[in-house]
Amino acid sequence: DDICRLSDYSRRTIYAYYAGKEDILGHIVRNGLMRLEQNLQIIVDGEAGFVDKFFAICDAMADYQRNFPQSAESVNTMQTAHTDMASQPPVFFQIMEAGNAINRLLFHYLEDGKQSNAVRKEIETEKSVYILWSSVTSLLSLVANKGSFLEERFQTSAEEFLHYGYKQIINSILEFRIE
Repeated sequence: DDICRLSDYSRRTIYAYYAGKEDILGHIVRNGLMRLEQNLQIIVDGEAGFVDKFFAICDAMADYQRNFPQSAESVNTMQTAHTDMASQPPVFFQIMEAGNAINRLLFHYLEDGKQSNAVRKEIETEKSVYILWSSVTSLLSLVANKGSFLEERFQTSAEEFLHYGYKQIINSILEFRIE
């Protein structure tokens, strides 16, 4: 009903394009991931240094969570290990492909960091992709949910707290720490 009211389309028109509520949600999730993928591709392909790219990646993830909250929440809570793949709609596979494309971008970004001696050689790249994703996502959620408390507790802005957290995360893999 909310979608119909906000879009000025009838229920019949909406369901001419979508199989049901889950299909609508699936397309919302996919669209958010595809936007994030596009933004990450621009960042990774850019001329900035490794650390500057990391902060840009964090900003892109923050924009994703802010602009596509349903997508971000669904991605972060989706459990695919025991999913019956045969019963999934086509949009599910598009979501999985977008997620895989994002992971590949981050993998190559970290590998490039190793090649340029910015990242420690001993890190396990694929595991680090997931750890960085979850660390940044958790930090963003913390600030979104407890930003006012953190600002008051540490006498800093939410943005400054995030930047401090980003530095802690990136320093975990860098060859030489940044201050």
